Amino acid sequence: MIDRLYKQTKTNIGFPKWGGFEQLHQLLKYRELLRNLVAKEFKLKYRGSALGFLWSLMNPLLMIIVYSIAFRFILRIPLEDFTLFLVIGLLHCNFFASTTIAATDAIIGNSNLINKIYFPRQVLPLSVVVFQLITFGLTMIVFIFAYLPLGGEFWIGQLIYPFIVLLQVVFVLGISLAISALNVFYRDLKHLIDVLLLMLFWLTPIIYNFTMIPDWARNWFRLNPMVAFAIPYQDLFYLREWPSLVNWAMMFFWAISAIVIGYYLFGRVKNRFPEAL
Repeated sequence: MIDRLYKQTKTNIGFPKWGGFEQLHQLLKYRELLRNLVAKEFKLKYRGSALGFLWSLMNPLLMIIVYSIAFRFILRIPLEDFTLFLVIGLLHCNFFASTTIAATDAIIGNSNLINKIYFPRQVLPLSVVVFQLITFGLTMIVFIFAYLPLGGEFWIGQLIYPFIVLLQVVFVLGISLAISALNVFYRDLKHLIDVLLLMLFWLTPIIYNFTMIPDWARNWFRLNPMVAFAIPYQDLFYLREWPSLVNWAMMFFWAISAIVIGYYLFGRVKNRFPEAL
């Protein structure tokens, strides 16, 4: 694959254009590389596995079954349909956490490509996001089939769900761009990310309801970007109500802020990747 891409891109070396629509055009030109990177992630993940791709469906199914047994018959949390409440938060939180962790190695893990051929470096963290998004989509297929048995109910407001996912994808892509670039120069960042994700998890209303947080602390909790996305998902699938304007504003704020900052940081340091690797 490397040799083929080298032949396709050698005429472009020395003439990269990174401004505005030109960069989007560059990314579209290298969509084959993006597909190959995503396919490689699937092959590596399920290499040597008997069930292979089916584990993407089995994992969330087993998780839902275990949580249903634990919280419905053993712990008996005094919250109506608590398993449904928990699963909604966990699935979307796991998408953010797994993508963020994988993004730390997006550049380092592909140093052989960076040192041999020219291509838009943004393809690497983008491939991580696409791979995790596909995996998340498979997880949501399982969730949809389990939604009614868990106590859920379909309603028209859930049609806006893809728009909320899109905002989260933009947010996660921005975070992935920043983390993948910074981890090239600061290798301890990967360990710090693990700690921060654990902290953010407990500061996000996933195993407890947002209404349980004292009034004086709720605005502080909203500074956690995971809260901005967790609550609208719970609104749509648990409470079956429209997300508030405040939640929409927070989602747009975090999505735009992350992609702008991530794009800027990545652009500032991408030319230094070869010497750092």
